[in-house]
Amino acid sequence: MSWIGVSSQFQETFDPVPNGVIRWLFRTGAQGTGGGLQMTVTALVAAAFIGAALSALAWGQGRAPAMAALLPLLLALCRTRAQAFMLGAGYSLAIMRHPPSFVIEWLREGVAFGVASIIVYAAIAGAVWSLGWSRSAKPWRMALAVVIAWLVALLPPAAVVLPMHPLIAWASILPGSSWLGVVLSVAVPASMVFLIARQQPAPMQLLVTLLVLSLVLGAIGIARNGNSNGDAVGVEGVTTEWGEQTADEAIRRRMASMGQLAQDLTVQAGPDTVVWPAAAVGTYSPALYPQLDAMLLETARRSGQTHVIGMRLQGPHGLQENALVAFYPDGRSARAKARQTAPWSQWNLGQAVESVSEHAGRGNVLALSPKARAAVLFGHEEFQPWLSLLSEARAAVEVYVAVADTAAGGEDASAIQSRHSMGMAQLFGRAYVRAENRPQPAPRP
Repeated sequence: MSWIGVSSQFQETFDPVPNGVIRWLFRTGAQGTGGGLQMTVTALVAAAFIGAALSALAWGQGRAPAMAALLPLLLALCRTRAQAFMLGAGYSLAIMRHPPSFVIEWLREGVAFGVASIIVYAAIAGAVWSLGWSRSAKPWRMALAVVIAWLVALLPPAAVVLPMHPLIAWASILPGSSWLGVVLSVAVPASMVFLIARQQPAPMQLLVTLLVLSLVLGAIGIARNGNSNGDAVGVEGVTTEWGEQTADEAIRRRMASMGQLAQDLTVQAGPDTVVWPAAAVGTYSPALYPQLDAMLLETARRSGQTHVIGMRLQGPHGLQENALVAFYPDGRSARAKARQTAPWSQWNLGQAVESVSEHAGRGNVLALSPKARAAVLFGHEEFQPWLSLLSEARAAVEVYVAVADTAAGGEDASAIQSRHSMGMAQLFGRAYVRAENRPQPAPRP
């Protein structure tokens, strides 16, 4: 019996047709012929479907993110690089099944632009993930390809547009494993590919192995989906339903509601630190401070609360930067600025290089209180686990704070985004706080 654990007698009880189908999709010990054009096209479509199915099972509300750990293994076992490309593209396109409307709303562009941006995104994703396939059948080369794809997808520039890295799946598999979990997330699939390539299992053995892995990872993912390490003691993230910013008057109403909540929390003996969503007060200017102080900060100082507020600050070259500013009760303030924004803003290579080099040195850590140092993630940064690794490597943190504005997205898109930052917090055993501005609720009839 091979390491796969299925006997040859068990395999022989199956009809040979499934074996042919498996050989058609995956590399096995006895490869069949590639077939004609129709078979090739069908195989490509099937690979894309498998990738999309894996994505749909792993990411979203109530899904099993641990199943994403299968991605490197499936890519390496594809029969051709074209199939690996389609599998990676299908996986990534299904993950981003909501953003066409988000892109249209956010950038005020037409439907054609939204659809085109998603197609380009899928093509980039397919090209990157196909690096996990090796033309060589040598075990060490196939394993090396897994490592290469894992690294390329994790780091810029590919990381800017590739969400749902398999690393995050290991937060469900081994929560609290820290850097060991990071190493295992690439070492385990690479080792499995090496063993499969060396032992050359029969088609049905390979299928049973993949099915068993899927069931185990699915059960683990569902059992641990949404489980975090708890909120940071004394820190509360606020979820609002303000929708998109429309005018200065809307911002003033926001500040008034923020002040009212601060008063309510004081009466209820609430948290010491309150975190507000990204761009909660829109674009900040010195002229805004007297209103912010009168409506919110004065009350906060009297009660000893720290308020951490998302806002846009005027940056160099006329650009605006997302920032999170902490206003402490003693009158001091501190800030953390976004390191990476949405993918299209990274088309300016100079800005991207400047951002990476600037923030690599400080890790974007913000003190919420004397006992709570937070690794801060802004919106699109949640999709990039390398930024969390950067914060962990550069400074000791106790909590992850994610601030987002998903007013143009849906609930499932929000769940996918939050799964990233929560997953990295779980992997390193950190408390997790999220502050998010969501769409305004639909008016009741």
